[in-house]
Amino acid sequence: MRRIGVWWAGFFLGTSLGWAAPRLEGPDKWEAPPLGRQKPLVHSFTFRNRGDSPLQVREIKSTSAAVRATLQPNPIPPGGEATLRVDLDGRALPEEFRQTIFLRTNDPEHPLWYLEIVGKVLGPRVEVKEQQWYVGGVAPNTSLEHTFTLRNQGAEVLHIEEVLPSHPSLTVTVEPLEVPPGEQAVVHVGWKVPSQEGVFRERILLSTNDTHQPHIEFSVVARTSALLGAKGLLGQIPPDAKPVRLRFFYSSGCGVCERLMTTVLPPITRRFGEKLKVEYYDIRSEGNLELLLHLKEVYKVQEEGPAYAFIGDRCLVGSDAIENELELAVAHFLLHPTEEPDAKMPPPSTARPGSLVRQRFEEFTPWLVAAAGLADGVNPCAFATIVFFISFLTYLGRSRREMLLTGLTFTAVVFATYFLMGLGAFLALKQLTFVQWLSHLIYIVAFLLLLVLAGYNLYDAAIVWATGKTRGVKLQLPDPIKRRIHEVIRTRLTTSGLLAGVMATGFLVTLLESVCTGQTYLPTIVFVLQDPERRSRALSYLLLYNLMFIAPLVGVFLLSYLGTSSRRLAEWGQRNVIPAKVALAAVFLAMAFLLGKALLS
Repeated sequence: MRRIGVWWAGFFLGTSLGWAAPRLEGPDKWEAPPLGRQKPLVHSFTFRNRGDSPLQVREIKSTSAAVRATLQPNPIPPGGEATLRVDLDGRALPEEFRQTIFLRTNDPEHPLWYLEIVGKVLGPRVEVKEQQWYVGGVAPNTSLEHTFTLRNQGAEVLHIEEVLPSHPSLTVTVEPLEVPPGEQAVVHVGWKVPSQEGVFRERILLSTNDTHQPHIEFSVVARTSALLGAKGLLGQIPPDAKPVRLRFFYSSGCGVCERLMTTVLPPITRRFGEKLKVEYYDIRSEGNLELLLHLKEVYKVQEEGPAYAFIGDRCLVGSDAIENELELAVAHFLLHPTEEPDAKMPPPSTARPGSLVRQRFEEFTPWLVAAAGLADGVNPCAFATIVFFISFLTYLGRSRREMLLTGLTFTAVVFATYFLMGLGAFLALKQLTFVQWLSHLIYIVAFLLLLVLAGYNLYDAAIVWATGKTRGVKLQLPDPIKRRIHEVIRTRLTTSGLLAGVMATGFLVTLLESVCTGQTYLPTIVFVLQDPERRSRALSYLLLYNLMFIAPLVGVFLLSYLGTSSRRLAEWGQRNVIPAKVALAAVFLAMAFLLGKALLS
């Protein structure tokens, strides 16, 4: 202690008398550029000695062996500079890193200098903006060409290791096969569509060295029809044909409508060019809903659907009709111009905006609204979720009270979320790109999980049928593991925590997987809520619609709850393992079918 005191006394005395001392100056933080796993990153920093005596760096250390540093020259003369060379080895660093280099010096003001380095380690990273090519309608045996592009947004070379087309009719070349960072590759696709008429879908799978996305899938879709060839309707359209108008009505936030506008309509508009004039109308706008109701009345359209396409004297309703018939309808009306039925009729009344909406509302009856809500209430993802919750709690041996609370909470959250969505809440959130992507991902995961559960149940039924024993069934865990899981979850999963998870799940499933009805019932009710004279009736209809909307979910919950909590049913399941397993597999396959249909729609 005496020696240290003498040192500090000498330091302050020397400073006051103007004695010479080194003074280090240099960077204290650096944000490194993206770093590759295979190629080390080398960077140099400049340090200066602003003092009056040589600066000695006595020791250099770092917080990781993956960060090495050397200083030249050392010591640094007064007024001189030195270069600190830093080598970063991406193989030994995490994806996001924060490391520190320590320099121990003879600078009395900075005896220990810190240099913090932050950054990311990136291998090759694939970025693809377009993964589906919807050709539209073409003649059989037509040869088509298209190009996809992919970009390497990583820090290392991206290797295209394998190209696998799903059918010999596809020819695929990728240039280049090795994509440097920041560059892109072009996927050239040639496709000779089949000679038969119908809708055909093929896929191209690329294998890469991107650990986050090792497989990239591109798809090509075409509808073949002899009427669309050079000898069909398209070949007969005269160059001076008068353009036709297409009025497309959709609902913002609707996945079906989004797919039609991004994959179905663009190739049709490109094919016909200036001869097709497309007008888009979002029925969440009262004026557009008013126009839709007017056109439905003029065209005598009774059918309800998520999207409407009015062209010539025809109205195509729904995804299938628009996808399969629109192109032929455009070609037909270019060859045979037809006056639109509303051309000579006055537009919707502008004296009293919303008059048609209110007139439509007056036609509603409780039975009609209830039927619409019931028809729209089939949501396979919500069904699968509530069946999972009840089955999970049964497996854990939780009480009937907890199962009942879980089902009621989930159903109430679904009802409340749908009711608020009917009032326009969460619309902006649903339209975000990542939310739509997450919605698609949930469908895929649920679809695959249901297929796996169905397969396991069928396997179990086969094992029991062949051996007469249940020891070989797949859907059960070894007893020690089962006991440990039960012990952990019983002690750590409280009822309040369980209900909080159920509420969050119910909200997300409802928000992400809400059906796209596009029917005029719900928008009409929502707009009429703004009318003080009809507000109470509109609110009661909205409540009725949503109550009927969740009725199928309530039915599934009651069946699951009664099926798992009934002692007689449990005893029957133990005595009749094979029928029970086959029945479960049938339920899972039915749900998977509904989800698969939604994925392809």
